[in-house]
Amino acid sequence: MVKAPSLISLAALAVKRELLLGDDVIPYVCELPADLFDILLTYLPPLALQKLQTKIKPFRDGDDCGSPDYCFENGRKHGRYGNFNTVWKKLFKTRWSGVTDQIEPVDWQQRYWEAHVQGCLDEAAELVVLPSFRGLISDINISDTILNYIGYEQQMNHLACDYSKLSYHCQQFGHYARCLRLQNALCVEETCVQALCKLLIQNSETLASLEFLHCKLSPSFVEGICRSLCSKRKRIHKIENLSIDISSFIENCPSSVVVELVSFLSSGRSLCSLKLRHCHLDRDFGRMVFSSLLEASSSLSILDLSGNSIGGWLSKYDRSGPLFSLGAGKSLQSLRLLNLRGNNLCKADARDLGSALVHIPNLEILDISDNTIEDDGISKNRGGVETAKFLSKLMSLAPDLVEVNAGYNLMPLESLTIICSALKVAKGHLQRLDLTGNNWELQPSHVSMLSEFRHNGLPILILPTLQALDVPYDDEP
Repeated sequence: MVKAPSLISLAALAVKRELLLGDDVIPYVCELPADLFDILLTYLPPLALQKLQTKIKPFRDGDDCGSPDYCFENGRKHGRYGNFNTVWKKLFKTRWSGVTDQIEPVDWQQRYWEAHVQGCLDEAAELVVLPSFRGLISDINISDTILNYIGYEQQMNHLACDYSKLSYHCQQFGHYARCLRLQNALCVEETCVQALCKLLIQNSETLASLEFLHCKLSPSFVEGICRSLCSKRKRIHKIENLSIDISSFIENCPSSVVVELVSFLSSGRSLCSLKLRHCHLDRDFGRMVFSSLLEASSSLSILDLSGNSIGGWLSKYDRSGPLFSLGAGKSLQSLRLLNLRGNNLCKADARDLGSALVHIPNLEILDISDNTIEDDGISKNRGGVETAKFLSKLMSLAPDLVEVNAGYNLMPLESLTIICSALKVAKGHLQRLDLTGNNWELQPSHVSMLSEFRHNGLPILILPTLQALDVPYDDEP
């Protein structure tokens, strides 16, 4: 026998429908006793909860916060009318049960709508690439699956708001987004750029992280994005994390792209992480990025240029050359992580990177793995001791380094002796040096030599194993 619904549940469902269709019930809801109000909140879908939280005047019992927003106390929202934050957290966990944030959100309402907007954009990206798609991205219909999650019901069709359009969701909830991930389909000039720029302008004061994935970026697109994010008055932006992954620029580093990116990087006072990974960037582009950041004395803490072909990006300059003259008296004081993995770096790059470290005094993590830094010998043996020599110099020039990845650089076994000798005389803080991916046959003498290099009981040197079968082949005859 099916259990009959309680009177409270029936009343709560009736209030939910009224909230979805209009505002008339809100004054009566506000008169509910606190315990009944809290129960009501648990029955409301996101659309109804959003309307109720927006319409009522928030204040605490006997203590006006002096602000039209809820007071935050110990990471929780407290108001006269229940704890909305707890309900938003439950709604988020129910819809995205597999998502775990590294840092627990403080404002679960913001986190919910941010994830919702991202879901709408991801769904739109899948529809835009279909051959049958015609029109503008803003007119795309959101699926019933997503609409049902937020509490949309068919009887809401007659309302002035068109809940089914992507444009509605971006306009109503876009300002909650602090992080956005944009795929190539959303960066097509003919159908998407205008709407995308509008979204970025709307959120230029609050957006902190922006990621482009699998994108082909035209000069006009780059120009539109950069200008949408910058304040018209001060020409500065508030982006903290910018990532362009597995993407490319349609033209080969055109001057207009360079100008816009240099301007953008120079005006990023809040920029702390820049990732341009696998973007087909050449050495001129790499040099431009480094020099513009250095000239602006950027507060960047993470710079990731991995997976590009920037070999020679510093090789034309020594410590007295144009690049370092440009940065005379300037430094990247905040830079802690530099990733140059798989960049076709050569012997000259290792030497000049050592010279560049004078401008990066607080570097802690460096990744130069998967670079065939050549030795002299002219068959151009792809392996060599130059990496070991660079690491030796590195330990004295960058004493704050705690982690270095130098794996898959095809170093000969004698490199190990050079590295161990440098470790003995170095007085730095190195805790981990990854040397995996080298085809070494270690002898008992090597094992005893390595045993003295430990940090908190763990080995500092991470060595290749006999099972590493994917080591690149050294083609020296």
